[in-house]
Amino acid sequence: MTGRNLGSGHQIERRRFLAVAGFSGAGMAAVLAAGCGGKRVTSRSTPVPSVSKPTAGGTSSRTPVPSASKPKSGGRLSTYMPRPIRGFDPTLYVSIPDVYAVVGLYSGLLRQVPSLPSTQEADLATSWEVAGDGTVVLHMRDGVRWSDGQPLSASDVEFTFKRTLDPKLPSGRTGGLIRPAIEAVRAMDDRTVQFKIKPAYSEAYLLQVLATAFTVIVPQHIVISGNELDKQAVGTGPFRAKQLATDDMIWERNPGYYRPGEPLLDGAEFVTITDPQRQFTAIQTDQVQYTPVLSGIDVKQAAQLAASHKVLQGPNAIGASFLLNQQRKQWQDPRVWRAVSLTLDRDEIANRGSGGLSSVRGVLDQRVFGDYSLPESEWRAAAGWRSQGKAQDIAEAKKLIDAAGARGSGEILASVLPPSADVCQVIAQQLSQIGLDMHVNVIDYTTYIARSQAGDFDTSEGGNGAALPNPVEYLSISFKTEGGRNLTHFSNPALDAKIASLASAADVRSVAWDIQRDLLAGSVPAIPTTWGERIQVFAKNVEGYVFGPTIYDNDSLVQVWLS
Repeated sequence: MTGRNLGSGHQIERRRFLAVAGFSGAGMAAVLAAGCGGKRVTSRSTPVPSVSKPTAGGTSSRTPVPSASKPKSGGRLSTYMPRPIRGFDPTLYVSIPDVYAVVGLYSGLLRQVPSLPSTQEADLATSWEVAGDGTVVLHMRDGVRWSDGQPLSASDVEFTFKRTLDPKLPSGRTGGLIRPAIEAVRAMDDRTVQFKIKPAYSEAYLLQVLATAFTVIVPQHIVISGNELDKQAVGTGPFRAKQLATDDMIWERNPGYYRPGEPLLDGAEFVTITDPQRQFTAIQTDQVQYTPVLSGIDVKQAAQLAASHKVLQGPNAIGASFLLNQQRKQWQDPRVWRAVSLTLDRDEIANRGSGGLSSVRGVLDQRVFGDYSLPESEWRAAAGWRSQGKAQDIAEAKKLIDAAGARGSGEILASVLPPSADVCQVIAQQLSQIGLDMHVNVIDYTTYIARSQAGDFDTSEGGNGAALPNPVEYLSISFKTEGGRNLTHFSNPALDAKIASLASAADVRSVAWDIQRDLLAGSVPAIPTTWGERIQVFAKNVEGYVFGPTIYDNDSLVQVWLS
């Protein structure tokens, strides 16, 4: 073994990192064999299993909607979107609804197995080779065509990734996934593409990234012709766009799809419903047949629907933070960050503010990240996080605020999408204890996203979804200077270096724990609070839906059918 990615002489920790990067068993053996100078070809018929973390509890995220009958073809599924879609270019996803609007229209080189989404398998690729020197070569299917009839080739893959690697492209989320890890990509011929990985990253990390909704392939001929991809959708996925509008989309089965027997549905419709009460009424009265991930349905409403519908619940892999904008002088003093972190009562935020849609899980949710999460016994004892000693924490917070001369007023930006407004009201009440008079400004979701992205806010409560169940991606996207979801415009080179070292550390868990300890202490202006709970409701005749390992996975609907 070379130990290139995690340092020589640390075989156990290398295996652990490959596991958290999404591979164990046969998949890990393939990469390890390559690291020893061998060469392993993984074919489409041999899926690469993602780790089932022994400490990551909860089966709901792996449990399909139960079925007593055999799958059948036909029928159209309907759901709602909590806000209009901002565009249809999958490289430029801004928020979760944008992903769901087009995820069934595109394909990637790999995919999550629809019935077992903790496992990756070949998709547009048929097989791949790991050379052991940071090079991965993938071989592609013959005969695949875009939904406009043009042929797919490896040049489309090269174009897709080079486009995303361009730092001028406003692709914070997709770029945040691949820019740190991919050094180069090139089409070797029409059916072969080669990736070169940066030294700090493993081939296993790349293979897992290639199975996410963020790395689907886009048509070179559409983009270079000047036809804006964010206003249309030409893909190779199981569905194609029949109607494309920002507030009403219709998918129809793609007759040219390359996987026999998929999809089972004839199509799906997505209508925009922004009002939470109308969303509840729509699923209650079967105007729609299932709710999206950001459903707006809380625990009490789910209980009301349980007798007449199917309800799935589990972690949604969205970590919430209270954001202090570093472009505003009032929030630039690290003593203020620490004071706010000490003051926040996270249990009250979860219990009284979120309606059961969140829970306190530390900086990294153990259900998502396994033993890379700091043990609860430690984070529960930290100042600001402990259930006992809150009066002492607030007394210290008042001293810090006074020392910083920071008493005053400000805005908390909130979205109408539940539970944002209620959570922010609870936070405002808590901050009043230390002399911060905050008013909550509740605005529509589209404006909320636009203002958050532009840095047009004092403070805000926001969430970052993990695209991969590993700490490298989530901590990088959320807390590094160049992180695609660093909405506070915060920069700390020392923290950047720590997070960057995760990918090559000999003991990944120790470094991850050390970073979490820093964040627990209120050392950044993006102050971790809670982790989201996922509640989705389905009509009785919806079968085969399975939660993916993160909220971005497994919503192409290829496995779903109507009984």
